[in-house]
Amino acid sequence: PLLLVTMLYSFGFTIMHAVFILFTEMSPDAGGLGFTEAQNGRVFAVIGLTGIVVQGGLIRPLSKRFSSRGMLPVAVVITGIGLGAIPYASVEYAWLWLLPTCIVISTGSGIFQPTSSSLMASYAQDGGKELGGVMGAMEAASAFARILGPVTGGLVWTLTVNGAGWLSYRSVFHLCATIMAITLLVSLRLPKERRSTESE
Repeated sequence: PLLLVTMLYSFGFTIMHAVFILFTEMSPDAGGLGFTEAQNGRVFAVIGLTGIVVQGGLIRPLSKRFSSRGMLPVAVVITGIGLGAIPYASVEYAWLWLLPTCIVISTGSGIFQPTSSSLMASYAQDGGKELGGVMGAMEAASAFARILGPVTGGLVWTLTVNGAGWLSYRSVFHLCATIMAITLLVSLRLPKERRSTESE
C-alpha cells in the first residue's frame, strides 16, 4: 500500500509540474496570469525556500510529536488542497493567492517525502525485508510515476485548455486534487508501525 501511495502522490504532483508554467504564462484573456520567466522564477524560489524550512527545520520536531503514519495523510491533504487551488488565482490578486498556495504545496511535499521514506524503512524492518530492495522498489515506483505525470498532464492540458466549465484549463489541476484524494484513501489503510506501538 505504501508503494501505491508513493506512486500516486508522485503521479499527481508531477502532473502539476507539466502544466504550472503553461498556466502562469498563459494570457490573462484565456484565464492565465501572464507571468514572465522572472516572475515564475520568484514563485519557484519561494517553493524552494519553503522546502528548506520544512525539511531542514520543521520535520524533526513534527516527527518527534507525531507518528509517520499520522503525518502522511496530512501531507497528502495539504498538497491536494494546494494543487486544486492553483487555477483559481486571478491576475489582480495573483501573488496574494499564488504564493500562499505554493507554500502550502511545498509544505505538504516537504512533509511527505521524508515521512514516506521513514515509514517505508519502518515497514521493511517490521517485516524483516531487506531495506535496500524495499527502498529501490519505492524509487522505481516514484520514477515510473514521474514519467507518467508530465505525459498525462500535457495530454489533459491539450485536450481541455480551450474548453469551458469543468473541461477547461482548470481540469488538469482538478485531476491533481482528485489523485491526491485517492492517495489519501489508500494512505488511511496503511498499517501501524510495530516499532512505534511497541515503544509506546
